[in-house]
Amino acid sequence: KPTVTKEPTPSAKPDETEKPTVTAEPTPSAKPGETEKPAVTKEPGADSDLSGKEFTYGNLRYVVSGKTAVVTGAVKKNVTKVNIPASVKWNKTSFKVSNVSDRAFKNYKKLKNVIIGKNVSTLGKESFSGCSKLTKVTVNSKVLKRIGKSAFNKTAKNMKLYVPKSRYVKYTKKVFKGKGLAGSVKYYKRKG
Repeated sequence: KPTVTKEPTPSAKPDETEKPTVTAEPTPSAKPGETEKPAVTKEPGADSDLSGKEFTYGNLRYVVSGKTAVVTGAVKKNVTKVNIPASVKWNKTSFKVSNVSDRAFKNYKKLKNVIIGKNVSTLGKESFSGCSKLTKVTVNSKVLKRIGKSAFNKTAKNMKLYVPKSRYVKYTKKVFKGKGLAGSVKYYKRKG
């Protein structure tokens, strides 16, 4: 039976025009699959080209990591407020902002207020360490799972930390525990 299957292909030799058509059919079948992925999200195709690329959006610096963007710091170190968005658009592609890198805002001495976007799942080690004037952190993310070692070391002792009401216990008892926050930090529930 495999010989029978091979025989129609050789018999198609006189119709070699049809053979490329037959060969072209699987290729377009594969190409629409490839074309559909970039057409639907534009991220998979772009990711392979953009992964590792650095860019600036607003007053923050980012690096592309797969389908997401990672905050690596601010354009200027003397910022007083940082608003980490849920997503950013760069090079005609949208990226969810999922992480704040290790030491991203370390020793930003004038930083007072940080807003963490809803898609952020990780704060890297020492990400806000040494921000001695950081007195207010608002967490909009309900998917924050990991905070690196000493992320909030040497921050203001009178810090107010606002977390989603639905994640209050988890965040205050587990996620933020032992991450360098002063014992005098006050936690507040925010709507959401």
